[in-house]
Amino acid sequence: MKHLLLLFTLSLSLAHAQQPNYTLFNQMSSFANPALVGLRYKVNGGLSHQSTVVGFAGYPQVTSAFAEYNSKLLHGGIGINSHILTSGFQSQFQLNLQYAFHIDLGGHKKLSFGTTVGLHSIAYDQQWVGITQSPSSTRLNINAGMAYHSKRFTIGLSSTQITEPTYSFDLWTSQPSRMYHLYSGYNIIVSRKSTIQPSMMVSSDLVFNQANFMLQYVYNNKYWGGVSLIDRNMYGVVAGLRIKQKFSFGAAYHVRASRLSNYNSSSVELLLRYSIPNPSHYKVIVKPNFL
Repeated sequence: MKHLLLLFTLSLSLAHAQQPNYTLFNQMSSFANPALVGLRYKVNGGLSHQSTVVGFAGYPQVTSAFAEYNSKLLHGGIGINSHILTSGFQSQFQLNLQYAFHIDLGGHKKLSFGTTVGLHSIAYDQQWVGITQSPSSTRLNINAGMAYHSKRFTIGLSSTQITEPTYSFDLWTSQPSRMYHLYSGYNIIVSRKSTIQPSMMVSSDLVFNQANFMLQYVYNNKYWGGVSLIDRNMYGVVAGLRIKQKFSFGAAYHVRASRLSNYNSSSVELLLRYSIPNPSHYKVIVKPNFL
């Protein structure tokens, strides 16, 4: 019974937010802010899988895929991303197209404005509690954002679920709140082979707030590791490595310190990525390609 109540609560919260919380947010920030598409990478794409809760069947999981490209012809970046999120009797699917217009400010500094247009579907499969109906609803999804990027510093402000669409089912409706996101990252060059990278992602619907903080160390632009804090009650470690300059693998493990710790004990996220930084990155003394 406790498992059922927990899954029901998690499903309701996901229906409210409808935005996956990526623990490796500094490598997948364009999901929340389309202005970051193509801003830091000539080519960037990858696959991610996250198990949010470990301990019993039906725990939330999200699988994501993304690809982006910096196009001189389009004066910016184009991208596509999608995710499939499942939790108990609820599943979500999202497919988005993105475009970001880049303004060159000189000195390897850029200002960017981006937008996302896509489809978002929510479905319920309640057979496991004796209900055979599988209601589903699909709506248009629109996001927008802006960002500033230089050799060592990136900051962006964005809004997702701008239209606050209503998802209608047989017995109820669901209307997600408009979300606001603030992202920032900085490269502190310690030496030719060492870089420290603090970053953060703050999300809010003006009622509920969530803050993700990460501090990582990069050695020789190949190995990286660090610590992460999510909303004051989830602590973890992150690590990864770059293979042949273009391929990278990342992992994050977090433990939640809360009353639900017996059931919601940990979170695991894995990321496989292929990326080619924009030419300006190669002119930095230490190439901080992870941010």
